[in-house]
Amino acid sequence: MTMVEIELSDETAKAARNAGLLTPHALEQLLIEALKRHVDTEALRLEIQKGIDSGPGIPAEQVFDRLEAKYHALSQHRRE
Repeated sequence: MTMVEIELSDETAKAARNAGLLTPHALEQLLIEALKRHVDTEALRLEIQKGIDSGPGIPAEQVFDRLEAKYHALSQHRRE
């Protein structure tokens, strides 16, 4: 286990505590979700870059269709 210490404004800490977000479980879940979004964002960035690097040979619609299919497959995999 790793212990993490963070500094928050009193207002933010109070609101987070009242919402039940400062428990170890809640914080871990928030970080897990943030990491998933980060992975998705990085995948999107890489796909867009591949589209840019491919030159004019691949229409933007095709690039985004491929990206949408990959994102959908990723989402389905996470639900399992």
